[in-house]
Amino acid sequence: MNPHDGTFFLGGQGGWRSTDGAVTWSLIKTHPDARAIAFDPADGARVWLGNDGGLSRSTNGGAAVASLAQTLPVMQFYAIRAHPTDPNIVYGGTQDNGLQRGRAFGTWTEVLGGDVGAEVFDTATSRLLMVSLTGIVLRRRDDGTGPVEQVGSSTIFGPGARFAFLAPLVRGADGTVWIGSNRIFASHDFGTTWTAPAGTLDLTDGKPATGSGDVLTTIAVSASDPRVVYTGSAAGRMMVTHDAGVTWTDITPPEKHYAGGIAVDPASPSNAYVAFTAYRGKHVLRTTDFGATWSDFSAGLPDVPMQTIYIDPRDPSRMYVGTDIGVFRSVAGGDWEPFDSGMPPVKVTSFTTTADGRLLAGTYGRGIYRLADDPPSVTGPHRRSVRH
Repeated sequence: MNPHDGTFFLGGQGGWRSTDGAVTWSLIKTHPDARAIAFDPADGARVWLGNDGGLSRSTNGGAAVASLAQTLPVMQFYAIRAHPTDPNIVYGGTQDNGLQRGRAFGTWTEVLGGDVGAEVFDTATSRLLMVSLTGIVLRRRDDGTGPVEQVGSSTIFGPGARFAFLAPLVRGADGTVWIGSNRIFASHDFGTTWTAPAGTLDLTDGKPATGSGDVLTTIAVSASDPRVVYTGSAAGRMMVTHDAGVTWTDITPPEKHYAGGIAVDPASPSNAYVAFTAYRGKHVLRTTDFGATWSDFSAGLPDVPMQTIYIDPRDPSRMYVGTDIGVFRSVAGGDWEPFDSGMPPVKVTSFTTTADGRLLAGTYGRGIYRLADDPPSVTGPHRRSVRH
């Protein structure tokens, strides 16, 4: 409520305003998902609105609103993906700001709307791009200016498939694209057709922990043997297949939490890591035998959720985890250490490496950061630059 004239403001999916004591309401034309409202104590007509687009301001009590976020690096990235051949292009799926395409880390264009999650490229062309959206919609488009095609939906995958808000979507070294619900689906022609290698097998614990049932939250494919695929779920169930998804083995560790990310050693499919999005307990576990046994690999990590885990493709001895307060790194299997000089304490949701080997980190609320010293030294400060 504006304390000066009794005008009411309401946040939510959109911003709303009432000038007659909350009898009637009108939609404020600003970015979706209004999360914060503040008034100028000296001028009640000046209102600031915080939303998923950043910050907006009105100078006439909310009748008209203008964005102040054009130059603010406050984008909420769910996942980022570097172009496979052009080192100057990166894509990012965002909260309510669609699929963003960055060129030369300076010019950004929204190429799809909505909430967008993971992105994968077609290995055959390096141009076709597939992304996951809410409501289990998969869309495919040419990296240039081609049309957008819908290649996945609840109709295609069937009514028995339960999907996360943004379903995990990955591509193996052999070109197979995998998407997870409570089951798993594979496409060998980049989304034109889909199969369920394990049929209706539920890879989750099936319990309705969230009201609609457990769902897969992460998938990882071995780079050296694409028949080996690991999955993790919101309830912490872990599974692995050795035959491209036909049969699966339960490898759930004794201590289980929401699986934020899985990373597989590129040289050895038996070595894998899982990062948990949870407080307390073990935050990262390691296996050297396809999940038959697990050991704690959390030394040095803070007691905060781990959002993702990433093995550097240029040097597999370097690993990174994205946490709720920044990046941590492990070198040659050593303890984790903070690796976030120049970066605010922000949730890091995704990593990717450009075609010329530069490491990028996507954050939820502070844009994308690029590792400044490349290749990075093992010790010493590490600078990064905001790119969105």
